[in-house]
Amino acid sequence: MSRLELLPPELRFQIVAETIPEDFENVRLVCKTLNAAATPFLEQYMQRRQRFRHVKFPFTYSTVHDDISSSASEVAEPTSREIMGSLYHMLLCIAQEPIVARYIQTVDFRDDPIYRHDPDTWRQSPHPRGKTLALEDRDRIRDLLRASPQIREAGVDADDYFADIMNPYEWRGVVQAFLLTLLPNVTTLTPGWLWDDWLELGETPMRRVMDATVRMANAPASHASLSKLRTVRPSVGEGYDERLKLTSCSHLLALDSLRAFYAGSMVARDDGYTGYDFKPYFDRFGRNLETIELYASVIGGLEMRTLLSRTPNLKNFRFAQETKWHGCGYDWDIGGSLAVIQELVGGSLVELSVTLMGDRLNNEGSTLTDMSGFLKLKALELDFCLLCGPAYNKGTANLDEDDDDPPVGDPAMVRLVDLLPPSIENVRIYNFSIEIDASGLSQVEESKVEDIVDVQIALKLFEGLDVNHCDRLPHLEEVCLVLGGGPYDPKAYPFQQILESGCIITSAEGNSRAMPYFASSFPRRFGVDSN
Repeated sequence: MSRLELLPPELRFQIVAETIPEDFENVRLVCKTLNAAATPFLEQYMQRRQRFRHVKFPFTYSTVHDDISSSASEVAEPTSREIMGSLYHMLLCIAQEPIVARYIQTVDFRDDPIYRHDPDTWRQSPHPRGKTLALEDRDRIRDLLRASPQIREAGVDADDYFADIMNPYEWRGVVQAFLLTLLPNVTTLTPGWLWDDWLELGETPMRRVMDATVRMANAPASHASLSKLRTVRPSVGEGYDERLKLTSCSHLLALDSLRAFYAGSMVARDDGYTGYDFKPYFDRFGRNLETIELYASVIGGLEMRTLLSRTPNLKNFRFAQETKWHGCGYDWDIGGSLAVIQELVGGSLVELSVTLMGDRLNNEGSTLTDMSGFLKLKALELDFCLLCGPAYNKGTANLDEDDDDPPVGDPAMVRLVDLLPPSIENVRIYNFSIEIDASGLSQVEESKVEDIVDVQIALKLFEGLDVNHCDRLPHLEEVCLVLGGGPYDPKAYPFQQILESGCIITSAEGNSRAMPYFASSFPRRFGVDSN
């Protein structure tokens, strides 16, 4: 007989109750005695786990009125009411039963009514005031605020914060901020798209609460809210009019638990017109941040430096540039940006992918001619047009790109064998194309094709390269040139010459623009809009 069997049944029930929800399933596997003690809690645990493990909006939940910590020997049949609502209803649910917050592992705010893109929708969304909020529910929310360690750490008066929640012009932002203080087991978060508007209001109670949440989550051996957050997912996809401020993500990026940050339509470029500056609230971002993937976004050279100077352990950086409203990002010095990436994270980066969405820019700036500073880089993806500019010159580079003063000069005519670092294994170059019907290239006089500048750049790019035997690139396994749609004749000039280097040539389907997998799959992977 085990010592557990000698304990009174009530004590065994209490031991099991203390493990709910984090360790309940493991405790059931320890022995028959604990499994038997867990049985009365099993149905309620499974119901809550199903309803609250993955939360998205409109939010559906059931309120269960029994208390597992006090009903040890038996569990009453739950009474419930189904509610479809907003993040306010989520807060109300947690206020009524705080334990349900510990079941939540993923939360997606993006489809809440207040975060839809129609301003009239969120302005008219229901607000918890007047007769719509029972007095007992008011008291529950107020008690939750008063018991909050983050509210105390922030030095915020709980009653004042409650008043902000009741304010029809402020409640949406402060509710989301407070909800993020209640999620100790959340691992994946999709923030709402209006998040940025409320975080840039200066030293507001909301900002102070978020600051406190980050400090507590980053404390050693922390079990505080957001201390287990691993992944931030995008709330929007692509679009000329889609623009979010990267600054607004500072608190999430600063979490030490964070491993991967995915975002769409982020803007971090102060162009003095329609762009947004990037002024993070923290001197460093998360110590364990390994992946940043920015899709359909704009980031300037100075802002790139500001971002990557805070991510010294970054391993994967993927960036798809999309010009935004009124031409924000229409000019971009890619050579300068790549130089910044190499300088700041070249010692840790394993994968780098940079591509353009839509047509070529007004000016792609300079071309980086030496990537030897990428000491661990194994996979590289670049658009062909990003290798067509004049050679990058650090002494004359202007990271704050001036649309009226783009880099000038002849193409750098860089060779891959000289450009790539010795660590490289796989290279993919996208969207090389010739302004002649590819199916008829073999019929065109070679001298006419030779006059095309892009052809000259492409031939130079692969000059001296032997994929199967390259002493300068001992780890090189594959180089692939992905054409920008349409057929091609492998016997035509210059494709035959490129193929002789050991390079693989493929074409995008139809006449579509070729894109790296991370960009082409982004809308599908994250369920966001694509054009």
